[in-house]
Amino acid sequence: MHSRKKPKEVFIKDDRIWGDGHMARLSICGRDSTDKLISLGIVPRKCKVDFVVCKELSCSRDFWRGMIDSDGSVYIGKNQGQLFPVLAMSQSGKNIMLQFSDYVRAISGYIFEPKPHSVWKVAMNGNKARDIINHLYYDGCLGLERKVVTAEKCKKWKGIRELNREQRNLAWRTRIKPGDTYKYALKIFQDPLLQLF
Repeated sequence: MHSRKKPKEVFIKDDRIWGDGHMARLSICGRDSTDKLISLGIVPRKCKVDFVVCKELSCSRDFWRGMIDSDGSVYIGKNQGQLFPVLAMSQSGKNIMLQFSDYVRAISGYIFEPKPHSVWKVAMNGNKARDIINHLYYDGCLGLERKVVTAEKCKKWKGIRELNREQRNLAWRTRIKPGDTYKYALKIFQDPLLQLF
C-alpha cells in the first residue's frame, strides 16, 4: 500500500481479550483505500453488521484464509482420547457465513450450513476439515503464523480409517482386503477464482 507508517505495540486491558492484551496495530487512512474496500464489500464496522463481499473475494481462498485467521479457528481437537483437526469460523452476520458455506460447497461438495449460537458459526472436523485446511493453507501461503503452523499439523493427521488400514485392523464392512495397498492423499480442490478469469 506504499505506506511509510510503522506498526505500534499497544496494550489493551479488556477481559474479552485472550492472552496478555499486547497487540500490534497499524492504521492507514486514505479515501482511495476506503472506497476500494467498500466496493469489495468490506464495510465499516463489518463485524457488527450482516455484510456480503463481492464475487471475486467470495471465490478467493486467500480471502477466506484471512477471515479464518481473524475470526476463526484451526486446531487439533481431542475427544475421548482421539485427536482430530478442526476448522471453524464465526461472524455476527449470517450472510457472510452463507458465502463461506457456498465456497466450501463449490470447491469440495461438502455441505456445512451456518448454525446460530451467540453468533453464526460454520465448523467441521476430521477428514473434511483436513481437506479444506489443505486447500486454504497451501504451501507458501501468507497467514497468521500460529495458524499456518497448526494447519501443517492438521494436514499430516491420519484419520481412524487410514490408521486402521495401515495396521490391518479392517472392519468387516470394508472392501479393502489384507494385503491391499492403501495410501491416503490429501484432496486437491480448484480455487473458483481461477475460473472467473
